[in-house]
Amino acid sequence: MPIPAKSDYEHSGPRGRRGLRRRAVLRGSGILAIAAVAAAPARAADRIYWGNYNDNTVSWANLNGSGGGVLATAGAPIDGPIGLAIDSATARIYGADYGAGGQATTIYWASLNGGSGGTLATGGATIDGPHGVAIDPATGRLYWPNSFFTSSSISSVKLDGSGGAPLATGNATLGGPRGVAIDPSAKRIYWANFQGNVISYANLDGSGGGDINTAGATALNGPEGVAIDPQAKRIYRGDGDTNAISYANLDGSGGNDLPIAGATPDHPHGVTVDPVARKIYWTNFNSNTISYANLDGSGGAQLPTSGADLNGPAQPILLDAPVASGVPKVTRAAAAGSPLRCSNGTWSPDRIASLLYREPEAFAYQWSKNGKGIRGANAGSIHAHAVGDYRCQVVGSNPAGSATQTSHPTALFKLGNPQLDRGNGTAQLPVRVRDPGKLSVAGKGVVKERSDRVLRLDGPLPRKVRAGTVKLLIKPNRKAQRQLRKTGRAKVKVKVKYTPRHGTPTVQARKLKLKLQ
Repeated sequence: MPIPAKSDYEHSGPRGRRGLRRRAVLRGSGILAIAAVAAAPARAADRIYWGNYNDNTVSWANLNGSGGGVLATAGAPIDGPIGLAIDSATARIYGADYGAGGQATTIYWASLNGGSGGTLATGGATIDGPHGVAIDPATGRLYWPNSFFTSSSISSVKLDGSGGAPLATGNATLGGPRGVAIDPSAKRIYWANFQGNVISYANLDGSGGGDINTAGATALNGPEGVAIDPQAKRIYRGDGDTNAISYANLDGSGGNDLPIAGATPDHPHGVTVDPVARKIYWTNFNSNTISYANLDGSGGAQLPTSGADLNGPAQPILLDAPVASGVPKVTRAAAAGSPLRCSNGTWSPDRIASLLYREPEAFAYQWSKNGKGIRGANAGSIHAHAVGDYRCQVVGSNPAGSATQTSHPTALFKLGNPQLDRGNGTAQLPVRVRDPGKLSVAGKGVVKERSDRVLRLDGPLPRKVRAGTVKLLIKPNRKAQRQLRKTGRAKVKVKVKYTPRHGTPTVQARKLKLKLQ
């Protein structure tokens, strides 16, 4: 008999069914576009960050030229900041304090959202004129170059402040190392030698390192920082004294200068690469400006930065809005009353080697039923009881923007009260469904339906009803039959799987007590 649908759900949240969580950014009904992948990232909000050596501030500017601002860093002891890196997992930005004349010896951190900060313990590792930072997310370690010529070295510490240690660099040049970039795929760290005038690398496992062949490019004279273009397999650097933006091929075949007509370099102090937009950005330490150029050699320009502080800008990094790469999944345990749970989906990773970050730091959720948003259902799970198609929309965000993606539909069905056939020791189990699909039976003590005997719902249900009922025959297996003949009763556990024509299968379990007279 057709069963009309009714609104029968409650969401998981601290204020009950009528509550609205502030974290959710989408509310109300009818707000969800039911699609496997939703909107693209808000690219207009992508940002560049840098430290201001002379003003002891960290600033940012939007890459679309709409201006910028200063990051609130209360609690962070900033003194001559040079070098930044982001830990997307904690939404923290880390930096090195070089200090006036290289006097400072601290690594600081601040919230990317502003308002808090502190000092990172360096675990006994050498820290002497730190000039740049880089984070290896695979090991949770932060690295920095000690840039004074007499103590030139690479040090590291875990992000929890423990395990400070030097990195063995083998035959790599260490002559006033400045600016570092980690290539997770090659498991290497790269740096520019301001006094040694070469680009060098070391293996992160401590097995040594070497120098990069830069023949063909303008001879290095005071290089400041490096960044990698993984697509072209090149390492870029800015040259402080020649004002050249140059690259070297990572295969050792030499390099060249990048044409940057339209941009005005003036002691470029660090570079960062956007391998997606095919651009390179750098800070001009002397003229207090930000420049960029196209990686195809078609020239560049100056970036408008109104509202941002610029006074001795150094060692920039990029923060892009998140990029969705895989829709969230909705799951539900078979046990009765289990909630639907929504994963965060998958997102494009940070481009660590390019000094570009884009992973989400926060997630917001919104559930829908049969294509309409459920008011107040904005947690990562929902207790849903009504038959229907449920989807979860996830918004991943960071200070540069957000992106949205939506799960495939998950068809929720409902098991009714069993009708026992005492004459045969079987039962009929009513199952309410919304859409055509397949039903199968398995479980402990019951006969499992073979694949060629899976029950089917042939064709659509009547237009005026939103749910229909199918009765499944539950038959005892041999062991349960023996128990029935012996005692007249047998306990079984039935697992019903519903696979809709379009959507994600779900499973529900029910314990039954079969009887035989």
